[in-house]
Amino acid sequence: MLQADEDRSDTSHQKAKELLVFLLQADIVKFIHFLVDVINVLSILSCVNQNRDSSVADLFATLESTLEMLRIYQTRPGPKERWVDSVMHFHGNCLGGEGDISDVRNTVLTHLIKRLQGCFRDASQDVVKATMIGSFKLWPAKINREFGEKEVSILIAHYEPVLEAANVEIDEVDTEWSMLKLEIYARFQNICKLTWDFVNSVYSHKYPNILTLVDLVLTLPASSAEAERGFSQMKRAKSQMHAKIKAESMTDLLAIQLNSPDINNFDPRKAIHLWNTRTLSSTGDTRPNSACSSNSESPYESE
Repeated sequence: MLQADEDRSDTSHQKAKELLVFLLQADIVKFIHFLVDVINVLSILSCVNQNRDSSVADLFATLESTLEMLRIYQTRPGPKERWVDSVMHFHGNCLGGEGDISDVRNTVLTHLIKRLQGCFRDASQDVVKATMIGSFKLWPAKINREFGEKEVSILIAHYEPVLEAANVEIDEVDTEWSMLKLEIYARFQNICKLTWDFVNSVYSHKYPNILTLVDLVLTLPASSAEAERGFSQMKRAKSQMHAKIKAESMTDLLAIQLNSPDINNFDPRKAIHLWNTRTLSSTGDTRPNSACSSNSESPYESE
């Protein structure tokens, strides 16, 4: 029995040594660092994809940058791979082999680029690019009078039946776009921090047609991440409530969970103000004081 245990131990040690020798080959070390470079690029794309505030334009722009970066890595090593490009020792160990991974790098990146290029294969590339007008992060820092004109024309032509069904005056969209753009640049300095909710609240009465087109653009799903998030929330809610919840209640619960703002952006002051308007009666009634609620307006209602 003891001899068998010693034999197994010797076999394990021998396998560990062989694995170490394999991992200390220069091409293996370089390939691992090459994968780190690729993962760092893909992680940025993944973060944009998972962000519920990302638009189709945001995702498409990040995808284009990702593809361009991967094409660069086809011709030259990335920063992590360059770090070990000429080293002969790694963490105190001597590296063996030649360390040439150019063929492997090119093969991996060729297949990866091909898969990423198919992400928007079912959509018109021109229409996808035109949705950039719906992302303030992609607007130029300074006014460009021609910015968005081509994109608006493409979107009008593509979504004309939908816009007509929404009673949009299509002939007015181009003019409204130019005027809305001028007013935004004249009034606001930090364009990239604007939100369309705010712009709608200020300009919906003046430029309803172009804002309807923008609303249409913003409803386009950038990815399936939100749908996957919904199924995850539903599964969690059902498990917590022992699957006894009714369909109507589940719908209401999911609507709250999926549409509520992120907890990091939650401002509790309105809730605190509402709580402070509650009064205790002699009977212990904790219902809101209707007189106070109707006669006193929260200082944050206008925000």
